Amino acid sequence: MHGRLKVKDSAEKAAEKSREREKKRKKYLAGINLLFEKRELCIHDSESLQVSALLLQANPDALTLWNSRRETILALRDKYKKKSEQQALNEDDESTTENSKVSTAEEATPTSDVSATASTVEEATETPDKSPSSISGIVYPPLPTTWEELLVSELGVVSACLQHNHKSYGAWHHRTWVMRQLCEGAEQKQQQQAWDSELNLCNLFLTKDERNFHCWDYRRHVVAKGGVAAEKELHYSLELIERNLSNFSAWHYRAKLLPLLHPPHQGSPHPVGDHVFKQELERVVEAVFTDPSDQSPWFFLRWLLQRQPQHPRATVCGVRRVGEQRAVLVCSFSSSVAAAALPPLPVLWTSSTGQKYSKVWSAVLSISKEDEEFEVSLEFPDGPSFAKLRVPSDTGDVASTWMSDPRPAAMSSPSVETLEQLRENCTMLDDVDPNNKWVLLTLVEVLWSLSGSVHRKRAQQILTQLTELDPLRAGYYADCKSKLSIEELTQEYASTCFDASSSSDGASTACMFDGSKRCLTRVDGLEMLCCCSHVNLSHNNLVNIASLCQLQLCSELLLDSNSSITSLAALATLPCLRYLSLNDCSLPSTDVLQPLLAISTLERLSLKGNFLDESEKQIVKKLFWHLECVEL
Repeated sequence: MHGRLKVKDSAEKAAEKSREREKKRKKYLAGINLLFEKRELCIHDSESLQVSALLLQANPDALTLWNSRRETILALRDKYKKKSEQQALNEDDESTTENSKVSTAEEATPTSDVSATASTVEEATETPDKSPSSISGIVYPPLPTTWEELLVSELGVVSACLQHNHKSYGAWHHRTWVMRQLCEGAEQKQQQQAWDSELNLCNLFLTKDERNFHCWDYRRHVVAKGGVAAEKELHYSLELIERNLSNFSAWHYRAKLLPLLHPPHQGSPHPVGDHVFKQELERVVEAVFTDPSDQSPWFFLRWLLQRQPQHPRATVCGVRRVGEQRAVLVCSFSSSVAAAALPPLPVLWTSSTGQKYSKVWSAVLSISKEDEEFEVSLEFPDGPSFAKLRVPSDTGDVASTWMSDPRPAAMSSPSVETLEQLRENCTMLDDVDPNNKWVLLTLVEVLWSLSGSVHRKRAQQILTQLTELDPLRAGYYADCKSKLSIEELTQEYASTCFDASSSSDGASTACMFDGSKRCLTRVDGLEMLCCCSHVNLSHNNLVNIASLCQLQLCSELLLDSNSSITSLAALATLPCLRYLSLNDCSLPSTDVLQPLLAISTLERLSLKGNFLDESEKQIVKKLFWHLECVEL
């Protein structure tokens, strides 16, 4: 009908879009080919920058184009440097007219490096058979007159690319590189102005996308280089949180800043000081009550409740004779330390994990046959701990041990009151919004922090409930239950051994540790058991037993009925092990037993219920022919 706008059907629209895409594709490929030709000919000029800028605005993720652009900029930097040197020479020779004319003639020469910088693209590509730029016939604007102006214009190019894709890896990396070039050799005032401008840019992009982790990473770089006060950044994080409680990045940033501005006092289990801990707890509790289903504040709350690692201190030391001329000395710490933290003795200290940092370290002492008993005094460089050990005269299960007080530092009254209040709030929230896993997980953290057998039992019940509510993470909850159980068992063991050690002036027989039938899936944190002689972890669900390498003075280890164990490599590092029981462990093959051959002290091995095939039994007997007893 006349006077009516013709509406294209879907087929026509699709065909038109296809033609437009094909047209853009051809232009893009032509630009790529042009840049690669110029790069091969080592031609770095205005056209290279202009074409790559257009291509990158269309596709900011083309890392090769960013690399090519940096090559061009660095090549131009050398030309700018030569130009400035030439200008300095010209100023010195202003009195000589002839030299001035020669200088002018040189600047007009197309093959000169200086002219390639100061001239337009026509001057840089005057010879058509050498430069592919003459093909297009387009006249590009001249290059900036100074190196600083070129870098400032480059920041504008990056900004345009970020407008197209504000999560481009290449664009943010290139901006970091440009800022490094811009600040190199600049005055302090100019550098500060540049970093202030970059901080404003970060504010702008975080307003558009508050969870742009590229921008957050760049902001941290800007803050570090620009000397922005941490207090100012902490206030900024609060502004973002108040604007949107779901801003996970702002909560995370706040968790990084708070320990820097408000560090906890020595011995505190919290990541920040008690006063700030209470303030932050009140703020985040208000946030979770506003929207219990929002995960962001829950993550911050769980971070706030996590117990922080304390300064490393010696916890247990022990020594056991393993032969007529050999004894094993072992030391454990509350957290991983390097060899420098160990007592300065003329021995070779070895970490139980084989890593540079470890919680448990051991050394072999050489003993002459004439020595029946002697003492070893240990003084630790980084603390007041001092241990005096007596090396026993026999190779029995008696180990001389020293142990520091294993009882955890008591929390301050305000912290306990705050946690009790939080426990009540979580319980109330669970009544309002039942079966919310974030409420239950936080309640577990609170009960864990409050400690006590009553709270631990309730935490175990909640973890069982979470396993039913969230079966996809059943393994995680099982590991949490195992961690709770091991922590409770090791605490009881350490208290018993400490009392025995205190009553016998530092010399005691290491206690037996019984962790059987606890449904354990993992056994972390065994550094307190480094001097334990008898360890029973039977009838559990252990899979990874790598942490058993910390049992350096263990002589008897029971791992019966752990049907998921696939590797015994950690046991090869136990220098005192004499009896190992692996009954009914469903070991996959006899190959898994190979690491046990490295245990020189092993005397008895029990493998009942594993290898039913007679040929496998014969292989086992041949492998361990040197042992006193192999039970199959």
